[in-house]
Amino acid sequence: MRNVLVIATNTTREIVRQPAFLLVLVLGAAALLLGRYMTLFALGEEVSMFKDIGTSTILLVGLLIVVFASTTTIHEEIENRTILTLLSRPVSRAQLLLGKYLGLAAAVAAAFVLLLGVFLVAHWWMLHYEYNFADKTEPFVSPQIVKAVYLAFLQVLLLGGVAMVASIYLALLPNMALCGLVFVAGHLSDYVFAVFRDPETLRMHPLARFFYLLIPDLEHFNVSSALVTGTTIPGGYLTLATLYTLVYLTALLTAGVLLFNRRELL
Repeated sequence: MRNVLVIATNTTREIVRQPAFLLVLVLGAAALLLGRYMTLFALGEEVSMFKDIGTSTILLVGLLIVVFASTTTIHEEIENRTILTLLSRPVSRAQLLLGKYLGLAAAVAAAFVLLLGVFLVAHWWMLHYEYNFADKTEPFVSPQIVKAVYLAFLQVLLLGGVAMVASIYLALLPNMALCGLVFVAGHLSDYVFAVFRDPETLRMHPLARFFYLLIPDLEHFNVSSALVTGTTIPGGYLTLATLYTLVYLTALLTAGVLLFNRRELL
């Protein structure tokens, strides 16, 4: 376990020092601060729309970070043979992959905390100084915003796992294309695979069910409608989303270890 923590710490340090990480972070913070100007024509729903735009902005920043960082920490090290230096020590490939992923997750968590702070400040400013009809009794740390950003974080963790495993074989552009495909498929899977359900028994064809379970169900992490309508996001929903993320990541990283063990590094 000590080896995993050392690798995770070094990976986090490498990621946060990358110019691309800092650039994406600055652009994301700027987009959050300027996002309120995109709600000028929302006709009374400016605050609700800003919550949705802000959450989507943080999600996009997280996706960019995991794709770029996973490729740098795995694929480039494999291509440059620098990964052999790590594996020459008493470190297994499973420990290396797990440490790299935990380091990536920690870097993404740091970015989310920073952007959440900017988001809350912009939201508070919007409530108190720009819209007279907004609910000024809403607390600075809005529970709805925090819950929505947390679900976006879980979504990024899932796609980060996909990007990390894919980076064992794929370079940046193919990895980005794959993650984009998984992102779209994950949000549309409920609608696409509905056609394979029997209208009477609601059972799905075994092959269709296999692919349905294989693709992460990302739409359940999307709470845009709750943000726009002001619906409360229950704590139980967050618990189920967290459990789903842990189970899926466990299966995904297990498959990644099997692929990594078969990967020729010389």
